[in-house]
Amino acid sequence: MLAVAENELLVRVGPDSPGGALLRRYWHPVLKASVLEAGGEPLHVRLLGEDFVAFRSPDGELGFIEEGCPHRRVSLSLARNEACGLRCIFHGWVVGRDGAVVEAPSEPAERGNFASKVRTRRFHVREAAGLVWAFIGDGAPAPFPAFPFTALPVDHIDVAEVPGACNWAQLLEGQIDSAHISHLHASSATISTNPSIAAALTDKAPRFEVRNTPWGFHVGAVRTLPDGRYYTRVTEFVMPYYQGIAPAVPPETDLYDTIPRFIVCQVPLDDEHTTVWYIMWKPSAPIVRGEVGAMWEIWNQEYQAVRGRHKMGQDRALMRAGHFSGINNLLTEDMAVAEGAGPVADRSRETLGTSDTAVARFRRQYLEAIRDNAEGRLPRGLAADTPFALIEGRGVFHREADAWRDALAPELV
Repeated sequence: MLAVAENELLVRVGPDSPGGALLRRYWHPVLKASVLEAGGEPLHVRLLGEDFVAFRSPDGELGFIEEGCPHRRVSLSLARNEACGLRCIFHGWVVGRDGAVVEAPSEPAERGNFASKVRTRRFHVREAAGLVWAFIGDGAPAPFPAFPFTALPVDHIDVAEVPGACNWAQLLEGQIDSAHISHLHASSATISTNPSIAAALTDKAPRFEVRNTPWGFHVGAVRTLPDGRYYTRVTEFVMPYYQGIAPAVPPETDLYDTIPRFIVCQVPLDDEHTTVWYIMWKPSAPIVRGEVGAMWEIWNQEYQAVRGRHKMGQDRALMRAGHFSGINNLLTEDMAVAEGAGPVADRSRETLGTSDTAVARFRRQYLEAIRDNAEGRLPRGLAADTPFALIEGRGVFHREADAWRDALAPELV
């Protein structure tokens, strides 16, 4: 369990918090790039307890600035999108993509250089993998997290954007906890043809092995199968909140190169709200909507349909008929248990077991990273040589108990 003070460090993401200072060292995905039209509407973005606007100027260049106009703090999501920047509709002040005020037409002509003395903070922004990414920390941006999907054509990638009404860490901890698959998803998983899910249902108490890496850790949930083999679901965790999830088939199969890969990240909007990004990609071919994208679209639509309903539409009649959770799909199950702990879970009253090994490791690393950042050391995941392009989850069938590590790229071990 966590002490109350440690829980505060884990939860708080605002600009005046130690966790917020750490998180501002990293790049964050904030929007689907397709929602920004050249010369179109500036869109409000909530990130780490602050408010911003993202826009695409008439020439197609991205902008990301504070939401409040530096004059009277009117929302620049209402602004006119012009060639020189966003023009506030209140008094016509114009803020450029770099945060500098380039016009202040409400000021008298004799104050000609007034605008040049006013500016807002400048933020770095870029587009990759069909997403808009922002860096809102001070100084030069960190190395960009160039995961394998960031180098692919957009049609090789499918992204689902899922809102969560709770703290980011409790959503993250659900993803790195592979033990819950055998329980929470026991009925929903039976409809899946994923052999890794089927293997997870045969051993409900996996043995966990966690190994630190310079960017986070990899965690192997080792399950014993009825035929004497083992199945290990390897989740790659990358600071501050990325999880590489095991694909549907193991690497040794003929289908492996055609199966989508999968990364999840939980981006904190503030202490009690999160955007969960589910990012799927195929290395060698475009994703066909019907084969994988449609699955996540359907799950997302079903989740949105029950969001806010009593217990997310949990069906007790379905439970009496044998369904374990009574909740319609995997995504809704994950969101229900995270949000069911409240906007901010009280971790000081938990009782952790060996199945929570990865959860405990995440908390330890995150608190360590907060200390490193405060004391001038480089936190995990920020080194320039981090091998992002090789990081992905694995599902490994093997005969020797510890042989799952052999499936990892040598650079990751």
